[in-house]
Amino acid sequence: MINRDETPRDSRCSLVFRESVGKVLEAGVADAGKSKRWNLFIKNGRGTWKFFSVGLILFPVESMFHGKIEKMCNRNVMAMEIDFEADAFDEGRHLRDVIRGYKGFSSALWKRIKWNGEVWLNGTRIHNAKTVLHEGDRVRLVWDESSDIVPADIPLDILYEDDTLLVVNKGTGMIIHPTNAGIHDTLVNAVAGYFQKKGEKSGIHPVYRLDRNTTGVVVVAKSAKAQYALTRSHDLIHREYIAVAGGYIPGEFGIVDAPIGRKEGSIIEWTVRKDGRPARTEYTVLRHGDNYTVLKLHLLTGRTHQIRVHARYMGTPLLGDDLYGGNHDLISRQALHAHTVTLTHPETGEAMKFTAPVPADMEPFMNEGKNMHIETKSGVSFLTFDVFKNENLIAAVSTKNGGVSTGAYHSLNMGFSTDDAPEKVRENRKRFFDVLGIIPERLVNCALVHGIHMEKVGKADCGRGAQDFTSAIPACDGLYTNEKNVPLGLNYADCTPLLFYDPVTSSIAVAHGGWRGTAGNIAGEAVRHLQESYGAEPKNIKAGIGPAIGKSVFEVEKDVVEAFEKIFDKERIIAFLREKGIALYDTASCVRRLQDNASDKFLEVVSPTDIGLLLQQLPSCRAVVTTGQKATDVFCEQMEAKEPPVGGGSAFHFRDRELTLYRMPSSSRAYPLKLEKKAAYYRQMFNDLSLL
Repeated sequence: MINRDETPRDSRCSLVFRESVGKVLEAGVADAGKSKRWNLFIKNGRGTWKFFSVGLILFPVESMFHGKIEKMCNRNVMAMEIDFEADAFDEGRHLRDVIRGYKGFSSALWKRIKWNGEVWLNGTRIHNAKTVLHEGDRVRLVWDESSDIVPADIPLDILYEDDTLLVVNKGTGMIIHPTNAGIHDTLVNAVAGYFQKKGEKSGIHPVYRLDRNTTGVVVVAKSAKAQYALTRSHDLIHREYIAVAGGYIPGEFGIVDAPIGRKEGSIIEWTVRKDGRPARTEYTVLRHGDNYTVLKLHLLTGRTHQIRVHARYMGTPLLGDDLYGGNHDLISRQALHAHTVTLTHPETGEAMKFTAPVPADMEPFMNEGKNMHIETKSGVSFLTFDVFKNENLIAAVSTKNGGVSTGAYHSLNMGFSTDDAPEKVRENRKRFFDVLGIIPERLVNCALVHGIHMEKVGKADCGRGAQDFTSAIPACDGLYTNEKNVPLGLNYADCTPLLFYDPVTSSIAVAHGGWRGTAGNIAGEAVRHLQESYGAEPKNIKAGIGPAIGKSVFEVEKDVVEAFEKIFDKERIIAFLREKGIALYDTASCVRRLQDNASDKFLEVVSPTDIGLLLQQLPSCRAVVTTGQKATDVFCEQMEAKEPPVGGGSAFHFRDRELTLYRMPSSSRAYPLKLEKKAAYYRQMFNDLSLL
């Protein structure tokens, strides 16, 4: 915050044939390895690929093929292997249907494995895709990971990258995959071009798809194995969208549970129909505008056009969605943005979150009537305050977008007190202050102690904490001044930024609103210092409150609870459980962490609870509730029950009793779901069981 004065692609083998008229015919020939045969791929003039299996003898083909034949090239090859054990849900199903429908494999990948890979069942290689699987069968898939995508020099907005994943922010007007051989401007073409420039040989596997005019986060796995790991469970990846629906949607939260199928007579349009596939969409109302509603949505299923179809089903099609009846007056494409993706890294088990800023054409819907706005300049995004809009003042809060940091500090990390490389922090600060028109070397910063002490500073302090942590003003949580061109800066993680400005005395202050500072009234301290030092009157002081961590993900210790006089009433909870006849028990008596993280992927159940014996001792029990994937897996395995969706239930049998298994969201703060939504699921379950 500052007072401002007025100032050559490679194929493994290739054949070239020449017609008498002089046309060049090119074809790719791939070695079939141990089969001692060759596969010849020819493309005719209609764009149709022909496949020939020929011996080692080559024969004249000049008179056989007509039209230009394209060369199969850019074949970056990696050996891949995936194995899994068929479960109760796979019993009696065809191998093809299990792999494609339930294991997250795309149709294209399955065809690649079927024709050019190997499929093994219980140690025996098989060739019949309609082989019936049984519970306990071991399936092993082996194939060469290759890419025939034509690289294209298209810029990518990269949010994150490592050896396993590439995360990009997709703009409008771009499709994910080519729809025919002549299209080379898709996301996968752009990724192929990016890899080619780097000299990187990786697979290109988008984990999910976005429509052409839907913007936002797209996760690309660099191998089919990583893609499979991310798509096999809804607990591993959580997608949140921002959308603008036409009309008024009442309430704060809701779930659309309506099956979706192809609309009769259409090849592109989908609709709600009774015989469709199950589809569930959660939504939270963010704000109401003039005949529109801004929504945050979470997909519980992944159906084609799901959000768009459900929006129309509610009678409020997305603005700009011409396919489903949306109004075009305010935006020219469907107002839908993949805002946030939270996932468990398929290799490390680390919880990761990626966010794409709301695009420019949707910002007016987000910011109308608000006191804060998101701005983006030169790729750097930051928040500004309406309250300071017409003042001779620069006031902004940085976001995480637009910097050079990687990994956990991706991307605009501004703090020297982290383990991030100092040179990257300096570059991030330079980028942020450059777009604001501030000289970064003049910044005054302080070393926070999470208290209420504030320091008065001036021009003599400029540069303290600007380029390193050690030179910052020590042991304080706020700064104030009335001198011109003295930029005040503070670093925040999940605490609240507080900014103060008195236009009469031209005095400013910044404060760090941690829980201790809030409990100690640091905001009042800032106002008091401006009063006592510069004669500012409280009625003239304007204040800006920046973004902070939400209550749904904020876990505190006893001292915080006591400071705010909030008491966790354990006795009331016990009384409630006894009144309703609810018993609590673990699904395992002994577990082992295989890695130092909270992912269920690396949690080994050593001694599972005997669920049957437990239910035998509870003859009146009519429902069981699990929270978390591992607990659900243990229960379903023992009871041969079908896993219900998160927030839903499914019937199962134990001896002569029919019970219901409810799958509730994990109570862990790491589980990417708001507390209000978790509570809504529990409320619905209690209502179903007549406990409320």
